[in-house]
Amino acid sequence: MKVLQVIDSLRGGGAESLLATIVDELTTKDNVKVDVVTLFDNGIFADRINKSGANLWCFKIKGLAGIFIGVYKLVKLLKIHNYDVVHVHLFPANIIVAISSLFYKKCKYIYTEHNEWNRRRKYKWFNPFEKFTYSRFSTIICVSKRVRDVLSTWIPGIEKKSIIMLNIVTVPEKQWFIDGGHNWDLLLVGSFREAKGIDLFLKIFSRLRERGNNIISAIAGDGPLRGKLEQLAEELNIKENVKFLGYRSDINTIMLSSRVLIITSRWEGLPIVLLEAMSLGVPVVATKVGGIPEIIQNNINGILISDIQDIESSASSIEKLLINRDQMERLGSQARNTIIKHYSVKQYTNTLLNLYSKT
Repeated sequence: MKVLQVIDSLRGGGAESLLATIVDELTTKDNVKVDVVTLFDNGIFADRINKSGANLWCFKIKGLAGIFIGVYKLVKLLKIHNYDVVHVHLFPANIIVAISSLFYKKCKYIYTEHNEWNRRRKYKWFNPFEKFTYSRFSTIICVSKRVRDVLSTWIPGIEKKSIIMLNIVTVPEKQWFIDGGHNWDLLLVGSFREAKGIDLFLKIFSRLRERGNNIISAIAGDGPLRGKLEQLAEELNIKENVKFLGYRSDINTIMLSSRVLIITSRWEGLPIVLLEAMSLGVPVVATKVGGIPEIIQNNINGILISDIQDIESSASSIEKLLINRDQMERLGSQARNTIIKHYSVKQYTNTLLNLYSKT
């Protein structure tokens, strides 16, 4: 079986991390050949893909014309290599593959929906384009029940060919300890976009400092809002207490060096960073959005925040955890057990292969 994974880029992100895990696993299987195409550029996961033995091609497309160039290059590649399955992640990769499917019909097209919301859904006129795009895929993989429910509202009937496959991570041998010599009190990992609510994180962190908490934090990631967020940190007078780390390939190491992982997303699918932190046993405080409450049981294996816009209440939830060592240890231990018991990479890969094999 020949499988092609298509994604926008391999910069840091949950979808990119999941794809790298999928490729790692598939390349160990007999009679499976997997390759990867990125549309814009590669990134921190490129070395991991190359080490797996998979071919990696980057189309380096730009602008609106890039869509048509991407279609041309993809169709040409499909004809040369005769793939059985094309598995797509993110927008606009889904549009380019959907159009390409009109010109190459000898393989199965599958799409993974990674998020519960995107800006395109603000505009009703975009709905017909979305309907066309999703119609070209035989199966839609949704990373949580919430993602499938919201998608079904946007495109009624899509649930008939949608399945739920919760994200997975490889459980590392190393794990977090309460006395691990932590560099950071709070850590946020995510792209610098509106969805991740990093502005809210900075405001919450500022409020914690104002309350007398002598804490420091780090943010791993990058994106179009970085300049504005760095300016906000300066305006809040916390610039010296927040370290902007940029994209990092050593996220596990950074997590192990942090006391608590914070997720302040306004909307989500099922963030890989959540699963990565839980697999390490890192205590997590996260917003109650997307598929997060399908994983975290409040005060059992993590802390859920119902209204992240409420800065005072959110700061209080984090503050209570920071001063309770026993709770931090208990939440971290239960989080790791949750991942070990329910989010097996092997089981996910076998399910995926069965889906690829279906005619």
